Amino acid sequence: MKRIYHVVGIPGVGKSHYITTQKQENDCVIDLLEYQNDNKSKGLIASEYLFYADIERKLRDKNNRVIFCESAHSKSFRRKALAHYFKTIANGLDIDAEFHLVLITATEEKYLANMLSRFPHREMNLEKDLYSKRMEEFEQPSIDEGWDTITVVNYD
Repeated sequence: MKRIYHVVGIPGVGKSHYITTQKQENDCVIDLLEYQNDNKSKGLIASEYLFYADIERKLRDKNNRVIFCESAHSKSFRRKALAHYFKTIANGLDIDAEFHLVLITATEEKYLANMLSRFPHREMNLEKDLYSKRMEEFEQPSIDEGWDTITVVNYD
């Protein structure tokens, strides 16, 4: 059985760190931000298409038992669409799979410290209310989006 973990949270909260600490040797990672950065000249739609195509390739690969998919999808409808896509591909390929969502959160203090450690040049440019703005934009996930489980990991 394949296990797919969709790791979400506000930008800079620690999604990549979580995956790095959880990933085993033969697990694979698909990061939407990498597709967007690598394909800027092709546009957002092309990078998302490549992201989804890679998900299908990873699901087909018999060596991948665990797939970590990382994105900053803040809206429920986007996560719901991704869960539906995972399930449609798995069903079409007759793959037995579990679909888990992992929500990464952090205290404001930890979040800002993380942002400053990753982007020290932004120290003077960090908005005082950056954390609260991003949290306001982020819709909390629910099982209704199509996940088998939701796990919350809080860095405090």
